[in-house]
Amino acid sequence: MKAWKLFLTLLEEKLGAAAVKKWLHPLIITDFDAGNLYLEAENTFQIDWFEEHARPHAHLLVNNNHRTIKIHLTANEISSKQKPAKQIAPLIEFRSSALTLSETLFSFLGNDFVVNFFKTIKPGAYNPIYLYGPGGGGKTHLLNGVALHLETLGLKVFFVHAQTFTEHVVAAIRNSQMREFRNIYRNQDVLIIDDIDYLARKGATQEELFHTFNALHSTGRQIIVSSHLPTQRLIDIEPRLVSRFEWGILLKLESPTPDELKEVLHQRARTVNFTLHDSVAEFILSHFSSSAKSAMRALEALCLRTSECLSAEHAQRVVGDLM
Repeated sequence: MKAWKLFLTLLEEKLGAAAVKKWLHPLIITDFDAGNLYLEAENTFQIDWFEEHARPHAHLLVNNNHRTIKIHLTANEISSKQKPAKQIAPLIEFRSSALTLSETLFSFLGNDFVVNFFKTIKPGAYNPIYLYGPGGGGKTHLLNGVALHLETLGLKVFFVHAQTFTEHVVAAIRNSQMREFRNIYRNQDVLIIDDIDYLARKGATQEELFHTFNALHSTGRQIIVSSHLPTQRLIDIEPRLVSRFEWGILLKLESPTPDELKEVLHQRARTVNFTLHDSVAEFILSHFSSSAKSAMRALEALCLRTSECLSAEHAQRVVGDLM
């Protein structure tokens, strides 16, 4: 049908060729006449995408008399009589991750410029905020602290790891909860997503994040994301998402110095009521120095395996297998 092909070409200019190819080309024309076009979608998610992104441009689909052709969509699903009985997936609640009250901006050590930036943040002034740095550098702690700080300002904050965001998208698609998902994610004052690298090669999740980002940004709501990598080194993340990450400000989180890391170890030990002697802390720093994360894992293993550690020699016997 020529009118449909022309319509897709026009939409490529508005939605992008990649989106049109992914979401609209798979639609199958089942019937048409001068005033109606009947399409079959692969699933209801494809219909939802069409209704949100393509339907607003439906007036561009016209016949030879320049009259609008009405588009009808149905999903390619087996009738309920033919479907085998199956257990219905339980609906889930899209919740923000629980915040750790002890991980505040004031308990964060090092990177004074970045910490002070967040302490004086004015939501929307820099949007988005892209925080990056090596694993184990404290990004999650810092974002947790930011969330706590913004909540004290009376803002609605939604904080999730990118894996949780992905699980929410998948569940929303499977359970036909996309409307609820979007209503929750797009009606926050602040959206914080940790470890955005996790979204690599996850096309549907990236697609949903793209439109969630646009919905929040266009209304001045704050977006904060973190990553191990600077934007130019992100792999398998759509360029249009990467470009949006660069709209605001990019903040680099430096790895903690040995003295800062030592204090972080002591701080973490105090939170679990574990007495960390200096000699043991020095042992951890000297044998698990490849990254801050490896040092923290060694301490956690030590706390789990023994209730008390008085010397480096004892520590070596307890966690020597991890070296």
